Amino acid sequence: MATFKETGEILLASLSSNIVEDNNLEFPYYNYPSSNFQSKTEAECRAKFSVEKQHIPVVEGILQIPQFFVCDQGTVCEGTEGLCMLLKFTTVP
Repeated sequence: MATFKETGEILLASLSSNIVEDNNLEFPYYNYPSSNFQSKTEAECRAKFSVEKQHIPVVEGILQIPQFFVCDQGTVCEGTEGLCMLLKFTTVP
């Protein structure tokens, strides 16, 4: 497996050789299952989101998270899933 540095060098070489462009990368979101925080255990919620499972709907209400998010590329996700993604990316390991 390539290191992070090697991967960066390969990507840079690919970009400079016009093998790939930064605006044509495809991420087939439909190949991945939708995240459902209800299926997570209490321990998983605390580890992944730094929030107790029972508090996710409370945080969602306080922050007035919309029922659905529509992303720039047209994908749609539920508000709870969007909040969980935000919490996961902002969690300090």
